[in-house]
Amino acid sequence: MNSQNRMRAVGLAFIAAALLWLPGSPATAHAAVSVVATTPELAALVREVGGDSVEVTAIAKPLQDPHYLDAKPSHMVTLNRADALFFTGLELEVGWLPLLIQGARNPDLMLVDLSEGISVLGKPAGSVSRASGDVHPLGNPHYWADPRNGAIMASTIASALKRADPDHAADYDRRLIAFRDKLQAKLPGWEGKLAPYKGTAVLDYHTTWLYFTQWAGLNVVNQIEDKPGIPPAPGHVQTVMAQIKRDKVRLLIQTNYVDPKVGDFLNRRTGIRVLALPATVEGEPGIKTWFDFFDQIVARVADALRQSA
Repeated sequence: MNSQNRMRAVGLAFIAAALLWLPGSPATAHAAVSVVATTPELAALVREVGGDSVEVTAIAKPLQDPHYLDAKPSHMVTLNRADALFFTGLELEVGWLPLLIQGARNPDLMLVDLSEGISVLGKPAGSVSRASGDVHPLGNPHYWADPRNGAIMASTIASALKRADPDHAADYDRRLIAFRDKLQAKLPGWEGKLAPYKGTAVLDYHTTWLYFTQWAGLNVVNQIEDKPGIPPAPGHVQTVMAQIKRDKVRLLIQTNYVDPKVGDFLNRRTGIRVLALPATVEGEPGIKTWFDFFDQIVARVADALRQSA
């Protein structure tokens, strides 16, 4: 090919590529709504409702404690380009998310608090100070751990996506209905696996599993942390150890990103079974979706309780 023909071919290729980006061009695909979620489980739920109409990025990684993230410039860039931000609320992200929102400089960013409509547990009585540890004045923010709350969260997500992308409102409604139907089909099986263990005494490391244990009917008699977010004092560990022996506590539930030392110590001294669970979607291999997460958690808790009997 001579140089003139080569230049002509390059020019035609450039024009063809440019036409793909022209508004209204037949070759233009629907631009997905750009969504940022603060945590992987929220991102997974947005994908359930949004489908291929959304592009979702999670700020927290699956093995990161979402209480304590660094506000990185890269996160600000992501938010600057986003259409909507979905967050847990109840001050879970209070230490870092306001800095990201301010640094993003995106006045059009839709902020969606997924705690809206949730029946919040664990609201502290009286005044709260830093001396009490990482106490959430508005209540426990780990409400996603009760699968029934997924229906409330999904409704909030659908409403927000319809505001951001009204042309595809019917698609979001359809996926919301499909999600609710699947959840209602799943709940009896999950609850049936846990039913034999209602009232069983267990320990939690943090209050991460408060909503899950209340839904499952388990009796959380204590936490390993005597003050939330602060490593337990030796005296508290001794108190917990005595309680395990006295009350025949069968299981300690903790997330897989906490320091395992205390749990290992209690296991050696008392024989209590320690179950380290992923706190979110993709927290372990094989957990790709919101439903995968609860399939795994329910099965593992039921199995651990059965084996510890």
